[in-house]
Amino acid sequence: MTFNFIHVPKTAGTSFRKSLENKLGSEAIAYDYGRFVDETHDLIREGVYKGSVYDMREQLAQFSLIAGHVPLTKYAPVTGVSRCIAFVREPVQRTYSDYLHNKKHFGYKGSIEEYLKRPAHRNRQFTHLSGVPLAAIGFIGLTERYSDSLALLGYQFPSLQVEELSLNTHRRNIKAEHKISDEDREIILAANDKDVALYAQAKALFEQRYALYQNKKAIQRGMITRVLKHKIVGWLAGAEPGEVQAVHGEANEVAARARAVEYRPAVAGWGIERDGFVGFTLHNNEVDMHECRVRIANTDVFLTGP
Repeated sequence: MTFNFIHVPKTAGTSFRKSLENKLGSEAIAYDYGRFVDETHDLIREGVYKGSVYDMREQLAQFSLIAGHVPLTKYAPVTGVSRCIAFVREPVQRTYSDYLHNKKHFGYKGSIEEYLKRPAHRNRQFTHLSGVPLAAIGFIGLTERYSDSLALLGYQFPSLQVEELSLNTHRRNIKAEHKISDEDREIILAANDKDVALYAQAKALFEQRYALYQNKKAIQRGMITRVLKHKIVGWLAGAEPGEVQAVHGEANEVAARARAVEYRPAVAGWGIERDGFVGFTLHNNEVDMHECRVRIANTDVFLTGP
């Protein structure tokens, strides 16, 4: 089983990467930090950059982990989106940390406003993780909840139970915040609108999954894709088929139930669990389904979308 760690810069990825090396062994990891970066594995430098992921897909699948500063969509076809892993961070803090990193290591002399005029420096989390719905990604941790994130990861994927390290940070505490002026904060927010929206969604998803972990429930991911007058359509992924319920009213009265076992070709193409048999359809001809919410059965977790 091969995992794909999408290392978004300045999200505690270096610390996490070292923990993975200690757990899996460096020989089991294929890094991709760019064609001309020493850390990049020879197979990727020679095979992927001079050829393609397609050419190397069987060899890449022999590793336990593929990792690097590359978008999710580069290696998700090898691992499947269900085995993609990423950490995200509050956008203002992440961007400012990225800015300081460039000042310290690359001699950047300009202001944060000038730094963000380059498109490559804006919405970097969105750029790395776009291509599939955020809910489909196998694991998303939060830098600000790093210890909790590692606990959730180990619960969800026992082979990835790792020790906590803190490396490559300007601060002793990886979760400590940079002091940023109100003016710079507004500049950063204005330049990272997509990251702001992504982070808000990631936080909500993390809280849902962490609640499942605390209650010793199976980790399930899903979303609503369509709502009609008497029908709700969506998908729910996990190792085993789960049940969803359409509920309405203050008492959450159940209007419909369904197992998530319908085939969804588009979702299957992402490399989701159960070969894409993750769909559900909730029907009730006597209830306006626009007034319903969709709950994972036996939990307090509600799906969102579209």
